[in-house]
Amino acid sequence: WYHTIQYTRTQYLASNCIPLISYVAIEVGMVSSSNSTISLFTAGAAGIAAVSAVALTLLQSDAASRRILPVGQLAAKRRVEYNYRWTQALEKAKLQVQFFLSGGVNESSADEALLRTTILTEESEMQELVDKILSKKDPTDVRVVRLGKDAQLSSTEFFLWLISTRSHEVYQLPLTQFTTLLGRAFERQIMSSAFCFVSDASASAASRTVVGLVRASKTAVHVVEEPLWMASLAAILEHNLLSASTAETVLFSLCRMEAQPSSKSPTLLITLPGQASTALLLPLLQKVFPDDRHVFSYTGCVRTVQYAAQLRKSHPRAKVPKSVDEALKFDNPVSVTTPIYRTLYKSANVMKSFLGSLASLPIEVADTVETWMEAVDAFLELKEEDKVNGYLPYVFKLDYIQNGSLEKEKKAYWCVVSLLQFVTGSRTRAKDLTEQQIDAAISWLKDQPTKLSSLDHQRKAVEETVFNHKRILLENKTLLDTVQPTQHWTLKQAVKAGCACCAPDEDEDPEDMGALTEKLAAFKNGSKKPVNGGYVDGKTAFAFDPTRFST
Repeated sequence: WYHTIQYTRTQYLASNCIPLISYVAIEVGMVSSSNSTISLFTAGAAGIAAVSAVALTLLQSDAASRRILPVGQLAAKRRVEYNYRWTQALEKAKLQVQFFLSGGVNESSADEALLRTTILTEESEMQELVDKILSKKDPTDVRVVRLGKDAQLSSTEFFLWLISTRSHEVYQLPLTQFTTLLGRAFERQIMSSAFCFVSDASASAASRTVVGLVRASKTAVHVVEEPLWMASLAAILEHNLLSASTAETVLFSLCRMEAQPSSKSPTLLITLPGQASTALLLPLLQKVFPDDRHVFSYTGCVRTVQYAAQLRKSHPRAKVPKSVDEALKFDNPVSVTTPIYRTLYKSANVMKSFLGSLASLPIEVADTVETWMEAVDAFLELKEEDKVNGYLPYVFKLDYIQNGSLEKEKKAYWCVVSLLQFVTGSRTRAKDLTEQQIDAAISWLKDQPTKLSSLDHQRKAVEETVFNHKRILLENKTLLDTVQPTQHWTLKQAVKAGCACCAPDEDEDPEDMGALTEKLAAFKNGSKKPVNGGYVDGKTAFAFDPTRFST
């Protein structure tokens, strides 16, 4: 049996069927002469079972895979695991929503109406619901419960589930048909508030800091944090199951519907569900909402890996939502640690050695590094064509408000102030943003823990992996157009001649507003301004005037 198993091991290694068995030996004990054949057979069968169990266990071990599998096969194996993670996370989120809607821990919601779903398929029925949602006298407030396929139907069609916050009735509607009707209705209606979308490349540490500062300052900003439906949409888009035009319609319609309850708020802040979705959703959001405000929040890749590790440890395995907002929020660590949109392998911005560098990292580090690089790459691609696509975000570096004094007039203080000014849409530095609000935000920030676990043993390997991207800077360099923590700040840095390594450092205070002024002039005369789909220009109409901030 020993020789048979050793032969089997060699055969498997040669055929790559089970490439992870490094050594297996079975020691058969002493058996009695009368039952030697039976005992030997039993021991051999047990040995084979043990080999199979060990093989399957090792097959799932990323550490063993990194030593044995070629780089391409390791990437394919990890890809399967990443898909499994996302599938499980979205399924878990769906079950949590269903649990909450069926009563859950909130006994006052345990009504039979929560269990009843109204299926609307006729256009007249859907149009009636659209009219109720947009009614000026008595609008029906609905929230997106879920977006996906109906498991009870063999159809490949996607559906949308909505819940009325008043009657608790759940509606199921065809996604494409309903959002088309809803989008047409919203295009005829002028929005009285502006959007502010926050995308992330920091394992959600920076975007959640933005939310915390806004809420602590008690400004009139309505917040929708990491909506579950956006995560579901990202998963659908990754598999190319919706056309680009349909995806744009879905985003426009559902974002506008999210703004309905906050119609009296000057700003609706929506944070994307984790850095994994940034590469998929940010370009679409910029195309659909080119005139609204955008924040790109980030930190370095090493710190992002540290934040992700911390999030993995602190996230509860079983969480019972206690409110609608909590139930419809997708805060699973998979959204910040697990790649969903893998385009870096084919990108001209990445060197051929990228896959090999990624393979040298443990999977719990490699996954976060890849999602961070995907998010930053999407940002750089948009900035490359900003004169055409109108992408003019507030580029927020989390380190600015964590590494320094928060006393008045200090750099971290000005970073908090400028960020709040942008998000709230203040026209000047003082209007609509009081000293009390700023102090409240800074007080909240001081209470936030900043200590992270060490990553010294992985730091060099992470930096070498990131260095495979030709346009991502290392060390203390900042991303393009990062807003500097100064009193006189700008959204767009002065253009410098030279290589990518000449990007502005943290201590630089850019003064040239020429590029920004030229951009605004182009917007005003309409020469390069994207088509406005009936919504508010958040950068100019309800936001501050950036030309007032030149020194």
